[in-house]
Amino acid sequence: MPIRVLTVMDTSIVGSPQATIVNTDVDDPIGPFKLANAITLAGAGSGRVTLSSVRTTGSADGSFYSISGAGIFGGGFSELHLTDCSIQPAQWTALTGQAQGANALTVFLPYVLLERCTVVGGLSDTDACDYPWNPSGGAGVAAPGATVAVLDSTVTGGRGPIMCFSDGNCPGGPLMESDGGPGIVAATVLRAASTISGGKGQPVTCGSTIVGTELDGPAIVAGTITDLGTALTAVMFVTARRNNGWAGLHDRQSGTRVVSRMAARSSATKPIPLKPASAIAATRSSIGTGLVWGCRIGDVSPALVHAVATSWGVVTGAP
Repeated sequence: MPIRVLTVMDTSIVGSPQATIVNTDVDDPIGPFKLANAITLAGAGSGRVTLSSVRTTGSADGSFYSISGAGIFGGGFSELHLTDCSIQPAQWTALTGQAQGANALTVFLPYVLLERCTVVGGLSDTDACDYPWNPSGGAGVAAPGATVAVLDSTVTGGRGPIMCFSDGNCPGGPLMESDGGPGIVAATVLRAASTISGGKGQPVTCGSTIVGTELDGPAIVAGTITDLGTALTAVMFVTARRNNGWAGLHDRQSGTRVVSRMAARSSATKPIPLKPASAIAATRSSIGTGLVWGCRIGDVSPALVHAVATSWGVVTGAP
């Protein structure tokens, strides 16, 4: 059953175990031939909403509905945080005509954080051949004007429609639209340890012959794209000192310390020199994946992402 989030204060919705929200065959309250969105955000204009361990799924019956429903739709908040989530819109079945894939997220707010999430846009398709064009796939995240931070997550646009033409009616050139959907549409994208890709373009056939393939969707459509991996990894060690055991930010939060394993000594072999702790810390800090020995970036807190992006000059102003 779809849910609606209405609040003016910070709020969190946590699934334990994972909460699955299904919007199959649920009419939108305003449009009877539109499928309802799985989650609707309708805040009063401020506050932060956090969804953790939540999954959206569903199917849209194309013999009845003309518009599919998003996984998450709406706004009215300052921030949306998604952690350990799997978000997709209702996907089309039983088509009768052309079908536009819905966006997994369509949100209108300043800041979106995805951490350890999988997001997939809706597929577009048709039940017949000889359409001169079909809609492109839905976006994974459509957040125009927003800053979207993607940490340890996978975001994929919806696949494009399969285009087919009968013999003697082959297209003479590129088709309008009909491509895979974009991964993310936003003003600014900050990413680390994540995979972001557009939806796959599908084959174009004429009779039984494949004559081409439509384009994959763009991975990111944004004015500013920043990779945070190097900056975040380095900043985790700004607190490291000899007198505190070379403890980084992640060590302080988790209560762990940098240690080194002593090499075994043998009378028959020459002892192996050990790297000093500072060298070990430097080696760890050079790991360019955005993760430091199993410590997720988000374990340090989203505020660190803001601080790194601002202090390293990779974005102007805090998101």
